[in-house]
Amino acid sequence: MQASADRAADYRFSRREVREVTGWGDTQLRLHLGRLEELEYLLAHRGGRGQSFVYELAFAVEGDGSKPVMAGLIDVEKLEGTSTMATSRGKG
Repeated sequence: MQASADRAADYRFSRREVREVTGWGDTQLRLHLGRLEELEYLLAHRGGRGQSFVYELAFAVEGDGSKPVMAGLIDVEKLEGTSTMATSRGKG
């Protein structure tokens, strides 16, 4: 159990870190992080300095525990060679 807890800590980040990487404004960032939190892809933790937040990716560990998996997301490798766009008749 401790190994997965240590592993989850590797996937923590702050709003500031996301702003620096994406170049998004604070309002846009709060909106999108809030959506991901509502969909349970992120867990929010209060940071040590007042109202700061630290986010953690919510993931499951499959098989031997070597590969974290985001619940509900499609495996990109399984999409290769398939169409994700609907045709004019509404079929994929």
